[in-house]
Amino acid sequence: MFKALCCILLTGYGLTGQTAHPAAPPASQSILKLDSTLTALKNASAPPGSLSRQLAEIMMTLAVPDSQPARSEVVGFTDEFARALAGTRFSNDQMAALRQCLVDVMHTAGTSNFALARRLQDILTAIRVDDRKASLVIRRFLAIREAVRGPDDTGIERLE
Repeated sequence: MFKALCCILLTGYGLTGQTAHPAAPPASQSILKLDSTLTALKNASAPPGSLSRQLAEIMMTLAVPDSQPARSEVVGFTDEFARALAGTRFSNDQMAALRQCLVDVMHTAGTSNFALARRLQDILTAIRVDDRKASLVIRRFLAIREAVRGPDDTGIERLE
C-alpha cells in the first residue's frame, strides 16, 4: 500500500510541472513572425516603415547574444530591405529563401559572408528588385554579417 501511495504521489508531482500546450521555442516564434512580415511586404499598401521595424526586432531576437550586431546596422538593413521589397511579388519558395538568408545572417556558423550575400543577391534579382536598390540591400546585409561573423578569410597564400 505504501509503495502504491508513493507511486501515485510521484506521478502527480511529475505531472504538475507539465503544461497541456507547451510554448513554441523563441526561434520558431520568430520564424513565424518573419514569415508574416515577409508576406506583408508583398502588399503594396503596407507601410514599409513599420514592417522594417518589425523585421529589425525579429532579426535581433535571432542573433546569438555573444555576436549581436549593432541595432543601428540591422535597422539600416531592414529599412533598405523593406523599401526594396515593398509591393514586390515573390513565390513561397522565394520567401523561404529570403527567410533563410535573414536567419543565416544573424548566426556565426554557416556559409561565407560573400556566398550568403551572393545568395541574397540572386534572390533579389529573381524577384526583379532594381539593381540600385539591391546593391544598397546587399551592402547593408554584408555589414551585418561582418559584425556577426567577422570578415571573410581571403585565402591569400604566402609566396616564398
